[in-house]
Amino acid sequence: SNPINALIPDVPGIYEIRLNREFERIWGKTDIVNIGVATVSLRTRVFEQKGLRPEKHWSGSMKWIKENDPNFTFEARWLSMKGCGPEQVTDAEDWRIAEFNLKHFEQPPGQTARPLGFPAGFPKN
Repeated sequence: SNPINALIPDVPGIYEIRLNREFERIWGKTDIVNIGVATVSLRTRVFEQKGLRPEKHWSGSMKWIKENDPNFTFEARWLSMKGCGPEQVTDAEDWRIAEFNLKHFEQPPGQTARPLGFPAGFPKN
């Protein structure tokens, strides 16, 4: 019954959680805090988990931002991958994280795992 619920598709895909401002990285600036995957449902992952139950589903850095920045706002964007299997969706997430890592030479602050194929120790969190 929530209008936001109708906007987020109930299909697999990848998503990005962004902050309402840019912040410095080793190379450049970004507003991306986390890149994630929904192998079954973007609606469940982005809206029902990240949106409605932040205490359980936000990364440590997202919780830290909330506690330390009274003017924070998180936004989400997603790429629907309807018709794709879990392996394809997970590969797409790995590619997006790898692209971020190559551009900024480090992980997004809310990212806990390196993409597959990146050597141990690169990039440093």
